[in-house]
Amino acid sequence: MKSLLLVPVVITAISLVNTANAATNGTVNFSGKLNDQTCQVVLNNGSSASGTVQLPTVSKELLTSGGGRTAGKTPFTLTLTGCKASSTSFGVTAYFPATAYTDSGGFLKNLETGTTAAERVVLEILQKNGTTETPLRIGKPITDASYKYTIVAAGATSVTMYYAVRYKNGWASGSQYDTTPGKVKGIAIYELAYQ
Repeated sequence: MKSLLLVPVVITAISLVNTANAATNGTVNFSGKLNDQTCQVVLNNGSSASGTVQLPTVSKELLTSGGGRTAGKTPFTLTLTGCKASSTSFGVTAYFPATAYTDSGGFLKNLETGTTAAERVVLEILQKNGTTETPLRIGKPITDASYKYTIVAAGATSVTMYYAVRYKNGWASGSQYDTTPGKVKGIAIYELAYQ
């Protein structure tokens, strides 16, 4: 009788040892690529990679009842110059990583605070590639389907990437989710990513 009880105890002990070993170690492989591109970027054909994009003043009524309503779409460009000419074409995009200025939904938070701030409104960035505009999911990995690469032709040293920004009420539908009037301010950090 003692030997019959011993078998299940030994099997249970072996199972626990195997489970513990499987959960405590592993291997992570990393891969990447470096290129020798030297592109410089300017916002809206200005003289700097940074600047301000002014959205229009719109009625809060355009964003009422939540449900993803948008308004005030304003285009902007990021122009690359001084790229190293390549014998083959290559892709480039502006990648917007997660920062303290972004929320978990992929939008820019309204950084205006206090009684002057609009409530229940975020900023959404769109990327235009050809005739298609795609909302970017800010903070998601560069491999996210929302990021599209603009092609720099073989031998070319410049290209313009087209974007837009708009107000968005990303809350659920219903009057309790109406946007309130006020100021909106957002900050987007970006870096160039090459394909």
